[in-house]
Amino acid sequence: MDSSLFLEMLSVDSTSSRERDYALELARRFAAPGRRVETFEVGDGTLNLRVSWGEPKVFFCTHLDTVPPYTPPQMRPVTQGEMLPDGTVAAADDLLFTGRGTCDAKGQEFAMYQACLRLEAAGQTGFALLLLAGEETGSVGAKAYARDCGGGEAVVVGEPTGGRMVSASKGTKSFEVVLQGRPCHSGYPSEGESAVERFVSLVQALRGYDFPVDPVLGLTTWNIGRLRSDNPQNILSPEVRFRIYFRTTFSTDGQVAEVLGRLLAPGDLLIPYGGDTPMHYWTAPGEPQTTVAFGSDAPQLPGFRRRALCGPGSILVAHTEHEYVLGSQLEAASEQYIRIFHALGDRPGSVVMKFGGTSVQDAESIVRVREIVRARLPERPVVVVSAMARVTRSLVALAEAAGAGDAAGAARLLEALRVRHQETAEALAGDDVDVFMPLVDRMDTILDTLADEVDVVLEKGLTPRRRAAILSAGELLSSTLVAAAFRRGGIPARWEDARGRIVTDAQWLSAEPDLAATTSCVQQMEAAEVIVTQGFIAATPEGETTVLGFEGSDYSAALLGMALSARAVEIWTDVDGVRTADPRLVPDTVRIDSLSYDEAAAMAGLGARVLHPKTTGPARSRNIPIRVRDTRHPEAPGSVIGGGDVPDGPKSIALITGKDLAEVGFADVREPLDGNSLLSVIGRGVPSDARLREILSAEAPIVAEGPFSLSILVPEEAAPEVLRRLHRQLFT
Repeated sequence: MDSSLFLEMLSVDSTSSRERDYALELARRFAAPGRRVETFEVGDGTLNLRVSWGEPKVFFCTHLDTVPPYTPPQMRPVTQGEMLPDGTVAAADDLLFTGRGTCDAKGQEFAMYQACLRLEAAGQTGFALLLLAGEETGSVGAKAYARDCGGGEAVVVGEPTGGRMVSASKGTKSFEVVLQGRPCHSGYPSEGESAVERFVSLVQALRGYDFPVDPVLGLTTWNIGRLRSDNPQNILSPEVRFRIYFRTTFSTDGQVAEVLGRLLAPGDLLIPYGGDTPMHYWTAPGEPQTTVAFGSDAPQLPGFRRRALCGPGSILVAHTEHEYVLGSQLEAASEQYIRIFHALGDRPGSVVMKFGGTSVQDAESIVRVREIVRARLPERPVVVVSAMARVTRSLVALAEAAGAGDAAGAARLLEALRVRHQETAEALAGDDVDVFMPLVDRMDTILDTLADEVDVVLEKGLTPRRRAAILSAGELLSSTLVAAAFRRGGIPARWEDARGRIVTDAQWLSAEPDLAATTSCVQQMEAAEVIVTQGFIAATPEGETTVLGFEGSDYSAALLGMALSARAVEIWTDVDGVRTADPRLVPDTVRIDSLSYDEAAAMAGLGARVLHPKTTGPARSRNIPIRVRDTRHPEAPGSVIGGGDVPDGPKSIALITGKDLAEVGFADVREPLDGNSLLSVIGRGVPSDARLREILSAEAPIVAEGPFSLSILVPEEAAPEVLRRLHRQLFT
């Protein structure tokens, strides 16, 4: 290890806003034949630096700046058992480096550069070292690079993670809050209202609010800073200002603004200051993993298809007077970065193509799917299929009949399922015995297992666990038919059981995935030109069948896309994209070209028929675009969700009836729900659109607003006509 180089790097004061000279010095030092050294102005006087070996696809990236104050470096040997600055004990004889930046982030810079040197010596190209300014002051360098230079195939971001690859990180949400009071003489508090007392009440309410515990990232936490109230002690406070900073999880990222907003009164201000969403990261098979609660440049680099996060050192000593890193940690990090480079090169991203029930409802439809997939073979598609149209309903009826002890009714439903799937198999296989016999054998096995489950229910009763096992049969049957049709058409497809890849808890009918375990299992799939698997179904770590909730196949596709860092997740259905309203209610709807993840999630939560509500989360975590496309017209562009810039403005109008409002989180609307419907205009910038507020208020008072929506309550019988009237005003 070139310890003298590391000490030279540490000896330069590159604390925030002073990193320009450091970038120029590194550019001079790193220049050599066969490399391309470039600097990029950030716009605040600082520079980004990129050193490329060939045309880079994999970028090793960390930041140039360190947190003040600057402390000079020291290097000394330590012996096994010696106490280290943080109170831990050295595991072996080693070199100890102390001083500002040793583990955040000059340790990452050094280890990444050493990895680049070793790759260069081995004749490798196609990588770059990317050093960014201003990570500690809002990731200004990363934002400038994303704006001006785009991205690439993959980026490995260096932060002190103890040598573990981060599978997921918490998000951040920052707000300034202004609470209003009514000042008066403090001797007569009943004549006014103290903003300080309101602040105390808000804090108590937040402490008492039970944010859901996320299975991956745990608890959402929050902290208050910049607290200010300028009133004298003998006057009730007229105003309190403060900043509140949330560390959010996947379960709560979309909730914190809504929860905080509910605690405010008219006249108060809630000013968002941005933040990052929780993220999943790509992890290399076999590398140790962890989750973290700190931020990094990674969320600000959306142009990279795969993002990884890892590095030497401990976050617990970063930014402190005890900051240090060991020579062995730097050496191990350099070797790990080389392994990651090779792992990234070994797994080029696929496209995940999910086909719904109407897309596989009969032999003709399945052949159409086969030809769509054939045109995409160079992209190594992973094909996810739902049960054939109406089969899941039949399975629900079968479970209910068995649960009620209706053996004859259950037998009739079983036979109908058997006949339908066998007739489809015959139509697909034709006279090809080599395809037909294995197909019938596998279908018979699935149907026999289903019959066994029904017998157990008839004898012992229907439980959620047995219901999940029965409902899973539809996807197992349809995927068997699709895989056989592919093989008969000359496509070398491999059938994969999703229950061995998507790992969940034991909430049998609405199971929550274990994202880290799922990612690990999916990444262990054997490479194949085409993989055919099932949506909707999964399994516990013990192998017991679970399901992800009705219409959960979209969610399955997004989970697979996340784990594979797919180029895209495509939802193939019987419509040509996401529409501005429900076509069953509005005859002249318009296809939406593009919408954001947040807008799609808001639409799903407010009653629009778009995607399973959880679908956007896994895709957003890897910046994977979701495309909604029409199986009958595969040449049509469809709609794109996420993955790029999306214009502001209204995207759609959703309608949901009063009886369902409580289920989507509007139980606190201060209007009668019975007999009413909720109409919501959804789109980025909608809540601040004065014209739109005027249009809505002409129909009914605005009763609820979210970050991406405004909602009114109208009588249920009038809702369709109001919907059509609003649609004409906004979209035609």
